[in-house]
Amino acid sequence: MQNATSAYSRGFGEIGEQTVILVVTGATGFVGKALIRHCIHNVSSGDLDIELRVLVRSKGRLPMHPKIREYKGDLSQLNSDLFPDQPHVLVHLANKNIDHDGSGFQQTNVHGTEKLLEACRPSTRGMIYNSSLSVLGQGAQVNSSHMAPVHPQTDLALSRAQAEERVLCGARKLNTTAYCLRPRFILGDGDNYVMPALAKLVNKGLYLGDGQQRYSVIDVDDYAKIIVQLATRCLQTDVVEQIPLNIGYRSPLSYEVIFSELRKKMASASRKKTIPAPALLASLLKRMPNKTLQAKAIQLQLIGLDHFGDTAATQSRLIHDVLKRDSLEYMKSLAQQYGAMV
Repeated sequence: MQNATSAYSRGFGEIGEQTVILVVTGATGFVGKALIRHCIHNVSSGDLDIELRVLVRSKGRLPMHPKIREYKGDLSQLNSDLFPDQPHVLVHLANKNIDHDGSGFQQTNVHGTEKLLEACRPSTRGMIYNSSLSVLGQGAQVNSSHMAPVHPQTDLALSRAQAEERVLCGARKLNTTAYCLRPRFILGDGDNYVMPALAKLVNKGLYLGDGQQRYSVIDVDDYAKIIVQLATRCLQTDVVEQIPLNIGYRSPLSYEVIFSELRKKMASASRKKTIPAPALLASLLKRMPNKTLQAKAIQLQLIGLDHFGDTAATQSRLIHDVLKRDSLEYMKSLAQQYGAMV
């Protein structure tokens, strides 16, 4: 690891012959697919030599590539060959985000993470966990620090916060680096939830509050770039730290911008209808003994309040400033795609 910090600072093209080995969970998910795309691109362009060791429930769902090795198993029953003896970084993307079967989030998000950490080796030089800004709670987050105390208020957020704690603790025991990444809205290729849901709101003409509430947003492919840069940092520097990091472009995106840009693309959009106090309405709905209304309350809190974090700590750990992308221009490009969906 001699001169690793200076080597890292020179950029991907000049860090030498060391192969970056990533042990990946959740590779077939939204973020995982973007990570696979980005890594294959890096290898093809010669920017970085990456080897992926991927945990999969069944083989054949990933692109055929000489740098991708599949290991059949899951978080409850890991493949014993998944973790190599060579220096590597664990990229943990496997999360349960929707409770379709009613079994809750603890088994996958918490106990699954514990099992994964137990399998780590001394050669595990870094851990990257895909968490969420939701661990800070349902209230407004305005430029929140990456070190802000967690205050989860939903079962999903609680499981993420507990998984974060396990990852940070596990890294301390191994004396290795861990980054718990906290995006709010991940958009882009493969997003089946966030932008489609926002497009439907806009198509109905629903304008929440004064529209000035802002959100951290990141394109999924830019998120993949950040993950690879942080993983490379783990392997190429002597720095050891265990911290959460906020993820999002420097300029958060307001509901007003989302509404106006999508509205321009929706010829059949309904008349604008303002919901003046979404936070107050959410607090009333949460008191109702009805799970559907309570779920609506959570959605109102998410869209009707500020949810963006300070990303300075993240920027300082990246080689290339991915977060400088203009969120307004990015939204304009998305509006062209999603405006025609509803």
